[in-house]
Amino acid sequence: MLNLSHLTSEQTAGDLSMAGRASLDVAAIRLSKDPRFHALPLASQRVAAFADTVNELVYDILISKVRQRLGEVSRLPIWSSVEEQTAFALPNFSSYPQAYVTSVGEYLLTLRQQLEPLAEGISNNGDSNNEDAQFFATEWMFKVAEGATALYMEQLRGIQCISDRGAQQLCVDIEYLSNVLAALSMPIPPVLATFQTCLATPRDELKDVMKSDAGSELDFPTANLVCKMRRISFD
Repeated sequence: MLNLSHLTSEQTAGDLSMAGRASLDVAAIRLSKDPRFHALPLASQRVAAFADTVNELVYDILISKVRQRLGEVSRLPIWSSVEEQTAFALPNFSSYPQAYVTSVGEYLLTLRQQLEPLAEGISNNGDSNNEDAQFFATEWMFKVAEGATALYMEQLRGIQCISDRGAQQLCVDIEYLSNVLAALSMPIPPVLATFQTCLATPRDELKDVMKSDAGSELDFPTANLVCKMRRISFD
C-alpha cells in the first residue's frame, strides 16, 4: 500500500505556483502549432526558441524537488551496512521504503492533481479547456516521472559497494518506486527491473540466475554492475 500521509508542503505549492505562472505563456506558444497562424520564418524560429525556454523553465521547477531528494542516494551509508548479530532470526533492516523515495513517490502521485488547477489558467473556462488542462497536467506528470526515474537510476549506478543488508533495503526502495510508476500507468524500465531482480536474489545464487533462462530478461550491463557492487566475481 502506497503511503500518502505526507502529500504536499508549502514549498511544493510555491514551486507549482511558479510553474503555473510560467505555463500561462503556453497559450501563446500553441499559436506556433496552429495551422491558422502564419508567422514569418524568423518569427517562427523565435516562437520555437521561446517555447523551448519556457518548457525548460517549467521542467526545472517541477523536477527540482526530485533532484534535491535524490542527490545523495548513491552515498547513503545504509548501502554498505552489515548485518548485526542477534540471538533471533529476525530481519534487522527496515521493511519499509526510505524517506527519500517515498517523498519522491508521493510528489509524483499528486503532481497531476496539483497542476490541473494551474493549467486551467492558460485559457478561459469550458469543457474543452478542462480537457486541455488535464492533458497539460498529465503530459508534465509523465515528463517529471521519466526524469525522476532517470535520476534515480543514475544514482543507483553510482553506488560503489552494497552489502546484503543494503541490497535488501534498496530492493524495497526500488519496489516502492516501481509501484508508483505502475500506478501512473508507466512502464518499468528494464534497467530498474534488473536492479530489483539482482538485488532481491541471494548473493550466492545471482550468477546462476544470470546464466539461466530467466537471465535473458535482464539488462546484462546492469546485472554485471550489480555483481560488481555486491563483490561477486565470475572467475
